[in-house]
Amino acid sequence: MPGVRALTYDELELIAQSFRGPMATRNKALFLVQYYTGRRITQTLSLHLGDIVTSAGQIVTHIHYKRDIVKGKIEGQNVFLHPKARPSIVEWVEKLRYIGRMTSECWLFPRQGVDKPLTRTGAYQVYKKTFKRTGINGRLGTHSLRKLYARNVYKTSGNDIRATQVALGHKSLANTAAYIGIEAEQVDEIILAAL
Repeated sequence: MPGVRALTYDELELIAQSFRGPMATRNKALFLVQYYTGRRITQTLSLHLGDIVTSAGQIVTHIHYKRDIVKGKIEGQNVFLHPKARPSIVEWVEKLRYIGRMTSECWLFPRQGVDKPLTRTGAYQVYKKTFKRTGINGRLGTHSLRKLYARNVYKTSGNDIRATQVALGHKSLANTAAYIGIEAEQVDEIILAAL
């Protein structure tokens, strides 16, 4: 979503604890899977149970996003699933098991009461209500998580823009630079200082 700001890490933690209602467990798992994989909301919503839970019932360490759901549709992506996302996934999978939705083809994040995936608009509405409930303001959307992910990877990698590009699955360094907030003027200043 163009023009949205990144969340802060403190905001992320506050929001993760603030989902309410009958689908709170699903919504928290969705929120944390999206953040801790750094994927777009449409990619996260396209996951099936079999993409994240093995036939032995274990949570995977890497999620394979099929080519047809990756922006550009050129190639699939294998993405590390951070262990911090696991507890919310386990809790959500237990609820799915309880309601009898445990086949590998079941949607990981279904709409309430139907076997269809939550829509991008539906996810945005869930996030928007939670942003409002927590008092977090500004231009926020589902992409705010991806921008925070990008900035955290960039900072943690010692400002390695190439590593950040790979983590985001971008083809272009220019796209990655936009996510982490690098402007052309900053690049000029870096070049002047370096040479």
